[in-house]
Amino acid sequence: MKKAGWFLFLCAALCLSTAACNKNNEGNKSGENSKENNNDSNKVSGECEKGKFGPDCQPCTCKNGTCNDGKEGSGECVFCEKGFYGKNCENQCACNSLQTCIGGPNGTGCQCKNGGTGSDCSDTLSDEDDFCLPNTFGPECQPCTCVTTNGFCDDGKEGGGACLSCYFGYYGANCEHECECADSQVCNDDITGIGCKCSGGFTGDDCSTCSLTEGQKGTFTDQRDGKEYATVVINCQVWLAENLAYAGQDVGCDASTDDADFLNKYGCLYLWESAKKACPTGWHLPSKMDLHELINYLYVDEEDEADKYEQAFLALIKAAAWQEEESSTATGFDALPAGSLRYFLADGELVDKYSVDFGEGAEFWSSDVDDLNATTLSLWLGEARAVSSYYKDSLYSVRCIKD
Repeated sequence: MKKAGWFLFLCAALCLSTAACNKNNEGNKSGENSKENNNDSNKVSGECEKGKFGPDCQPCTCKNGTCNDGKEGSGECVFCEKGFYGKNCENQCACNSLQTCIGGPNGTGCQCKNGGTGSDCSDTLSDEDDFCLPNTFGPECQPCTCVTTNGFCDDGKEGGGACLSCYFGYYGANCEHECECADSQVCNDDITGIGCKCSGGFTGDDCSTCSLTEGQKGTFTDQRDGKEYATVVINCQVWLAENLAYAGQDVGCDASTDDADFLNKYGCLYLWESAKKACPTGWHLPSKMDLHELINYLYVDEEDEADKYEQAFLALIKAAAWQEEESSTATGFDALPAGSLRYFLADGELVDKYSVDFGEGAEFWSSDVDDLNATTLSLWLGEARAVSSYYKDSLYSVRCIKD
């Protein structure tokens, strides 16, 4: 009886101890699982942070571009920063003056221009010498008369050797002159330019007279479709204070969503070729000069370029739409973070498109081009870009300026 009693007591003790341990272990596991579940629920609910993708929101593989992020994203780049190429924008172009960079996720890097061949593109394409090297022209391929550090030369066998256009800040038939303009002036940087001229709507010998009231608001009705737009005077120029939303013959309009309310609020996103034709009669797509003029006017007396950009950015945005506090320098331009679209084409046909950075940035087309790109007004949270340039096969917003 004593042995049996002791045996039963030992078994009971072991069972109680084991049960307690199991219960404790289950409690610990339950706590750990609870934490894991909380983490998982954070991943499952809502969207991934910017720069992360997939069901588990892992970091994007994209390095120097815009990531296809989000729960349904691939993590690869849908757009590369200027000068980068490759699936993850991991390669940077290091082109010489005879080459041009073919960037983007499907880009191939440096390619020869004007028929050049060889590793450095210094050879001609054929034995017949049918092509001139860049910045040379005519049957004998003599050097361009254009100052090529200041502008684009009309080069090649059939070229005239003069400048086709000047870089910002230069003017003259050969872009040989550099502007030195006063605050109320802007450089007429053109081959037919005369140097500094009055900026915006300013007039007078000293460019100090303006017949418009700064900050004055009004409306304009587009007779093509009857849509009414708000307008605002900034630096003696009348700007649309809303994104253009016109679509018509030869003017394609797209948006980040098919929702009509989105289009009414954020307007159209246009390819550059459509943007050139989109503004109504009496208005025009702003030039690169117009954009520089706008930004320079808004810059405050700051030494740091990033601080200058921040001031201009706050003056141009509609603060509530960007979750920013209203700036005392707000102009009424009321830029919205409409983001952009990227088209993917195969044999000239649209196969896919991506909405990029909606809610975080905006790009506005200008009428000027720079090689494969067109100049834009760039407004982005936390990034000092101001006047920039991007590929013409992207789709951006349009703000027209009155003639």
